Amino acid sequence: MELRFWVPRLAAVFAIAFLIIAASQLLKGHSVEDAITHGLLWAAITSTIFNAGRFWNLSRCQRCAVPKAGQEMQAKR
Repeated sequence: MELRFWVPRLAAVFAIAFLIIAASQLLKGHSVEDAITHGLLWAAITSTIFNAGRFWNLSRCQRCAVPKAGQEMQAKR
């Protein structure tokens, strides 16, 4: 897959993880600066691991098993 595929995916995962982590830190009573720092650090770690896992599965030509499981359920009916 091209870089045009991976960069938006990395940015989307990073942004979602950052918002959730920073918001949870603010709700726990941490300062805004600490919440942003914590959110940036863990969002970077989370998005890197998530995308590395997806890249690993795609490089091995492994697809999600959910559609296949859905087909098996329909075949049993």
